[in-house]
Amino acid sequence: AAGTLAGCGAKKEEQTQNCQTQENTQQAQAQTETDAPAEQTQEQPGEDAQAQQEQAQQEQAQAQQEPMTARSLTTQAAENVSKIKSVTLTQDVTVDATIGALFFTSDLNFTSHTDCEYVKDPGITHQVSTTHYSFADEVEDENVESYYVKNGDSHILYNKSGDDGWTRESTQDMGYSADDLLNTSVFKDISTGTIDAQLADTTVQVNGREAYLITFMLEGEEVETALREIVKELGEATGGIGTPDFTGVKIPATMYIYKDTVLPAKLEIDGTEVGRVLLESIVREQLGEDISSTLNMSEIIEMHNISIVTNVTGYDEIDRIDIPQEALDAQEVSGEK
Repeated sequence: AAGTLAGCGAKKEEQTQNCQTQENTQQAQAQTETDAPAEQTQEQPGEDAQAQQEQAQQEQAQAQQEPMTARSLTTQAAENVSKIKSVTLTQDVTVDATIGALFFTSDLNFTSHTDCEYVKDPGITHQVSTTHYSFADEVEDENVESYYVKNGDSHILYNKSGDDGWTRESTQDMGYSADDLLNTSVFKDISTGTIDAQLADTTVQVNGREAYLITFMLEGEEVETALREIVKELGEATGGIGTPDFTGVKIPATMYIYKDTVLPAKLEIDGTEVGRVLLESIVREQLGEDISSTLNMSEIIEMHNISIVTNVTGYDEIDRIDIPQEALDAQEVSGEK
């Protein structure tokens, strides 16, 4: 966003010259009248200020002439993310499918909503998630709260599920940095041309603010990265999801960038096309290879919808995250997860 440039116009300069002429030709005027042109002359900026204004005007004109592209926007957004101190966001995951074989058919529904806040220094992520899973006669609802602390090479996860007490465990790097939460790897791939993206001609409203809209396709490692959380959550809900193979799969995505700050606003991913891969992994994991190998998965799995929506609600609005004392006092869980 360009700032407003303020300066002295031609009208003011003309007024000053008129006053100076009047001062030269009417020496008999009162002192109050002779003071006026002096005041106006003092308000005029000096040569350095005028030069700075002219340079700023030239830079603004040049920026306006250069066409804005998806690559230029994502380059600036990725750079701006590196400067933030904290972020708050939400993530919603939806899975809707039907699985049926022989005389058995049932809908599979999975929804998850997560509220997340992150502070870069000292590196703490706080999440509260609510999930719902239903398939056949099995229905499960779960509430989980967690704090993830990264301090150098040390990673600690404090976790509380439902009415259970807090647990504490040393864990591996779970990828809860600002770059991970905001998917800036996608930004960098667009900015370098690895991912082909298109910038819409018009802006849209996101959280009551104007935002740019960029569409693109995800494939390869970016698909695995984008679906990492949904694979994890589905795996926990179903008791195992195997190892999905996303080779050759492409999925559409839409990115929004706030116009005023050039920071990520929202990311929508349509994972319906990879839904069959995910569900096949679940079925094979639960039935075992001997049984699942005899089934034609394309006949028993009908994928309706998989979507992941990450909505960024604020930047640098919090400066600290306090971990509850009962979590800090929790007993250490043995083994690394």
